[in-house]
Amino acid sequence: MEPTKRTQNTEFSAFGSLLQARQNQQKPPAYPWQDLALRAIKELNAPPFKRSAIFKICKNLPKEVVERCLADTRELCKTGSKWQYFFKIVDNLGKPKVESEIWNLESGKIQNPNFKAQTKSKI
Repeated sequence: MEPTKRTQNTEFSAFGSLLQARQNQQKPPAYPWQDLALRAIKELNAPPFKRSAIFKICKNLPKEVVERCLADTRELCKTGSKWQYFFKIVDNLGKPKVESEIWNLESGKIQNPNFKAQTKSKI
């Protein structure tokens, strides 16, 4: 019986292809909010120095809130930098709206007790 001959080139090329295939694989995100953050970064074309802020937003806020902010950004910001508009929307999440704070739309009366109506001063 004659032993089968192996060439060294095929063994090394096969090993090299294994290493190449392993290097091309990306690790999946460990948490769901990381996947959401990566998707938001790609969608908003965020610069590298804002990536950590988007990760923090996705980690601290519920997924539904972040997705709603992304949808609002898509709808309202047709031109310009989307990532800046996204941060403005996220920043205004906790702030009350001016119209609802001042006027009660149903009754037409002032709701905010701190709001002072302008009156004519007597001379």
